[in-house]
Formats: sequence, structure tokens, C-alpha cells
Amino acid sequence: MAMPQIAPGVNNQPAEDNNTPLKKAFKRFSQTLEAGERVSFAYVTLEDVLVNVRSLDQLHHTSSKSRTLSSRIEPLLHFLDRYARAIDSMVQVHPCPSAMIWGIVRIILEVSPRSPCDPATCLN
Repeated sequence: MAMPQIAPGVNNQPAEDNNTPLKKAFKRFSQTLEAGERVSFAYVTLEDVLVNVRSLDQLHHTSSKSRTLSSRIEPLLHFLDRYARAIDSMVQVHPCPSAMIWGIVRIILEVSPRSPCDPATCLN
């Protein structure tokens, strides 16, 4: 599959705050480009890259089986997360098989990220 071309000039305004980690990483990456690559990406800004990443994310969202599955089980996971303390109390009554199963589910709920980083909010 061919890589989509980044559309230069979507937002060619200079960035006012260069202190965010994403902006620092973009600047550091642009400094590692070879001369020919620098010419090709001379007018590409971080905002241009984020716009293209969002469009690729939307394209992947419509064709991904794992995202479809995760959107179907997400309400169940939210329910379990919401009532986790009540389930903890119920499991303590008869802990034999349920404690092991609930322990695994509880670990997954605690370790999994609460909300992924949206590219729009990563800039701030």
C-alpha cells in the first residue's frame, strides 16, 4: 500500500510555543532529515502532520476489526470499572473461583489506559 502524501501548507503559521514534547520531537526529527528530504518537507508543519494522522486514523477506524470489537465491549468495561468496588465486595463472600477471575479482570481495568491521547490535546 502506498504511503499517503502529506499535504504541505495546510497550516503554515509559525508555532508560538515550542516547549511541548510533541513540538520538540518534531523539531528534532526534522533536524535529522537529509538535504533532499529537508527540501521535500520544508513547508510541512506539525499541524499538517497531525491533520494527516487524524485522517489516517479515521480511515483505519472504519476498516479495523479490533476497533469494532473494542467499541462493542467498551460499555461492559465501563460498567465493570464503575462498579468495581461493589464487585470486590461480592467476590469476597465466595472467593474461590471468582476471586482469580475477578483479579485478572481488575488488573486489566487498572492497567489499561483511561483515555488515549488525542493528537489535538497532545499539543497543549
